[in-house]
Amino acid sequence: MNTYRICKTQYVQDMSGLGAMLTGGRWNSVGNAVLYTSENSALAAIELATHVDLSILPDNLSLITYDIPEVITIEVLKNPPKGWDAIPPNQLTKYIGDDFITKSEAQVLKVPSVVINGAFNYLINPSNKDSQLIKIGHIEDFSFDQRLRHV
Repeated sequence: MNTYRICKTQYVQDMSGLGAMLTGGRWNSVGNAVLYTSENSALAAIELATHVDLSILPDNLSLITYDIPEVITIEVLKNPPKGWDAIPPNQLTKYIGDDFITKSEAQVLKVPSVVINGAFNYLINPSNKDSQLIKIGHIEDFSFDQRLRHV
């Protein structure tokens, strides 16, 4: 299986989850490292677009494909709690992600996307020793279409 992430080119080799650890996210609290990836490149782009000002298109971006082998355990969040999609995110989702990270039983957690109904993101737990089996498969330059500047 492949998952995807778009980030600044300087961070393409970083699978530590440091960025999420420093800032926190919907599925993790500050202090808990996790790597956010998406089920396809289009979702990765939309997820990133929710965090950047598209009137000032970011540059120096890369699209990373992660190869997740079949031996990796993927935990699926089947019944997200009421309010999981709140904006800004609430503590309920952070608790779920933090529990996934600290228990370190699975290497990946499949969670629903807030921005695209029916789509999924995959959180990679870098603290699980078996997560090292997940490899970067492909890296390519990425840029947003200039027409998005008007969105």
